[in-house]
Amino acid sequence: MIAYDLSRRDTFDSLPHWIQALEQYGAASLVLVLIGNKCDLEAQRQVLFEDACTLAERSGALAALETSAKHHHNIEEAFQLMARELLVRHGGIHYQDNQSDSPTVYLHSDSHPIEGEQLEKRSCDC
Repeated sequence: MIAYDLSRRDTFDSLPHWIQALEQYGAASLVLVLIGNKCDLEAQRQVLFEDACTLAERSGALAALETSAKHHHNIEEAFQLMARELLVRHGGIHYQDNQSDSPTVYLHSDSHPIEGEQLEKRSCDC
């Protein structure tokens, strides 16, 4: 996850530098999510969500999300999205025979299933 401040354009403008550093020094199977924080400061907004979506698509990010730590908006969802993608990429999805087409997610083979949304790769809804 790379976070930037929606009320400070310079933090967004530095994202390509940080993305390049992650690509250069990070793991081969890197999962990238762009997080625009402080969406509660709409009057001071300097970064449009559409700009974040464009950068996310260009950089191959899983998603671009806007959050507010102050109001607890999209915080848990951001981590759940990242965790689900990591589970999918690392074989944490198991299908049960003769049941439904919905995957059941296990952290380990002896774990309890995680109930929730159907898992799929998401991109910006710009």
